[in-house]
Amino acid sequence: MERLEHRGSAPLDALREVAAARVALDATETALVARARLAGVTWTEIGGALGMTRQGARKRHTDARRVADAEPFIPVKMKP
Repeated sequence: MERLEHRGSAPLDALREVAAARVALDATETALVARARLAGVTWTEIGGALGMTRQGARKRHTDARRVADAEPFIPVKMKP
């Protein structure tokens, strides 16, 4: 990530950029956690990779838990 102080941005502009980056990183992290869970990675391993406990990882990524723990969707053919 480019260092903000070298960009000449006003402080509020820089803060908006930080907020946008945080949203993008959170979404990326959640998607990667879901992918890891689907691949069989344990919550303990995920927590360790993120520098937190397994309980912390599970709590933080409830959306990823829903995706990874859900039963697979099986489409049903509809009769015409």
